Amino acid sequence: ASGVMATDVFANNRFIISHGKCHFWKNYAYSVEGHPYLKVSHDVHIEDIAYIMHRQWRMESPRIVALIISNVAPLQDWTNARQIAAFKKGLMKAANSTNMWIFTNGVNMGAARLIGDAVEQAVKESKAYRSSSSAANTTGHTPRVNVVGIMREDHLRYGENIDGETVNLQNEGNLLDEQKYELNDNHSHYLVVRDNTVSKTGINMFALRIVQYLSTIGGRGEFSIDLLDQSGRTSPDDYVPTIADLCSLTNTEIPIVSIVIQGGYDCARLVLDHLKRQQPVVVLRGSGGLADLLAFAYLETQQRCRDLADTWDAEYVESFLKPELANKIVNRFPRLRGNTLARNIFRDRILECVRLARQGGC
Repeated sequence: ASGVMATDVFANNRFIISHGKCHFWKNYAYSVEGHPYLKVSHDVHIEDIAYIMHRQWRMESPRIVALIISNVAPLQDWTNARQIAAFKKGLMKAANSTNMWIFTNGVNMGAARLIGDAVEQAVKESKAYRSSSSAANTTGHTPRVNVVGIMREDHLRYGENIDGETVNLQNEGNLLDEQKYELNDNHSHYLVVRDNTVSKTGINMFALRIVQYLSTIGGRGEFSIDLLDQSGRTSPDDYVPTIADLCSLTNTEIPIVSIVIQGGYDCARLVLDHLKRQQPVVVLRGSGGLADLLAFAYLETQQRCRDLADTWDAEYVESFLKPELANKIVNRFPRLRGNTLARNIFRDRILECVRLARQGGC
């Protein structure tokens, strides 16, 4: 049954453009073990993506999902080496202690590269430990960390060349002036998105739909497909769940956490959408960009609330916080200096994020 269903996912599916494996040039040769990729339209059915990830890519259902919210830019402002090292170590410890899926923007720059470096270091340390004399008699395996890169096709230097079952890629450097970037080769999987929206916001909605699907469905996809395989049914529509099945589904919701590292103008809306869905958001203060603006506004309102025993002081926000936040936005994002409308939208989204985060009290 799985073979028939797998064929149906790709056949006559106008939303799935291409699929296969990416092989990166390393050590004077293309890697033998490729990285699975999927090129899709931004409005693809998320159920098809989930099916492919589980059944084609053999990814086990996650116990937790982490979405890294960050812009495509170097981490110039994040200079605290101890904080960076602690973040990388903590993330890998969490990923190795349970089945975690980590979603990034996938490019060889900024937060995605930082996480890719953490994965590479974790693999090297595991191999070194297993080859040492102290671990010679122990059994174990190299940690398999699922890090999925989600990026726009038109942002990749070789986006048009990612087509077919076997794709050979050679990273030669990002072209910052042209906004053309390369994939980080330490990610395990890639979702290349053809964003056909005018404002190019389809990529963010695509990422939001994936994590939202995982948070509400939980283990349902794997659970129902396995039932189909065992029963011989060829369509999920034929399956009628029992009371026990429904209880199992409701108990397998997957926790989602979003982590803001630096971040730019477009990231504010993504953070806001997550908070509206009451999903936790972790902001790494000191990483720069949007993260520092969110941290500033949150801490300012927290101090004000503590003094007034209130959750939101509208007069304080209008008279002090809005002007101060606008000045900080201009300093961190000079291109918004002459665009009052965009600057105010950015400012108001940040304040709305803070207001939603503080709804539970001071």
